[in-house]
Amino acid sequence: MDAFEGHSFSKGTVIVHEGTRADAAYVVEKGSVVVFRTVNGRELMIARLETGAIFGEMALIERRKHKASVRAAEDCICAVVTEKVFWKLLEDANPFIRALVLTLVKSLGATTSQAIGLQSMLGMGIGPDTDERGR
Repeated sequence: MDAFEGHSFSKGTVIVHEGTRADAAYVVEKGSVVVFRTVNGRELMIARLETGAIFGEMALIERRKHKASVRAAEDCICAVVTEKVFWKLLEDANPFIRALVLTLVKSLGATTSQAIGLQSMLGMGIGPDTDERGR
């Protein structure tokens, strides 16, 4: 991942905003981030991503706006993979790997939507009296 430019983000900085157009994917090089959605004024935590994790790729692949926000859970460094570079890498990939990635992203998107719906129904999430783990 050294070919991509690393950006530093301070704890609490929102890196990706829900509802905005996707223009890059990110690789967590150091630290961690929290993926969340805001539903009825409460933050519903979707995932905590650690070093090596990728985010923003689903919106790029599906050519849509971000369905969730991502915030630095601590000071972190993320490699930024621009949309143009992302698509070039995917186009150059082995056809089987490309098809596998596209299929997995579609399945993960459906599963994530179901999980968010369940969290919302159960009233789970991050509120004023909870931490990033929903406690």
